[in-house]
Amino acid sequence: MLSNDRIFPICTDLAKIIVLGLINGMSEYSTQSRINEKIGLNLPAGDVKVIERFFELHPNIDIWRDESVKGARSKGSISTGLGRYLDVTQETKTTTLYNFPVQGTGADGFKMALLDLDERLEGWKPKMRFRRGLQIF
Repeated sequence: MLSNDRIFPICTDLAKIIVLGLINGMSEYSTQSRINEKIGLNLPAGDVKVIERFFELHPNIDIWRDESVKGARSKGSISTGLGRYLDVTQETKTTTLYNFPVQGTGADGFKMALLDLDERLEGWKPKMRFRRGLQIF
C-alpha cells in the first residue's frame, strides 16, 4: 500500500494532466497517453473517460468554445475579458483559440493585481532592502 506522502503527488500530477487536457482541448487518447507517460499508470485504451464525462456534465462549455473559435476565425481576432486581443490567422491552432480567452483573462487579472501591489508598496520604498522591478507586457 502506498503512503499518503506518495499518493498526494500522484493525485496532484493526475489532476494537473486532466485540467490541462480540458483547458487545451486534448483528446482522451492524448490525456491517457500523458497519464501513462508522466505517472506510469499504464491505463488501457478507453479507460480515461473524464473529459467525455466533463462535457456531458457541462455541455455549454463545449458550445461556448466552438462558438468562440468560429467567431474568432470569422472576425480574425479573439479577446480576453479585459479586451486584450490575439490576431487569428489560418495557422492559429484551435487549442490556442480555446485557451486564449480563459488563460488570457486570468493573466490580465494577475497583471492588474501586480500593478495594484506595486502602487501599494510605493510608500514602503525607504523600508525595503531589495529593489522592486515590475515589467508588464
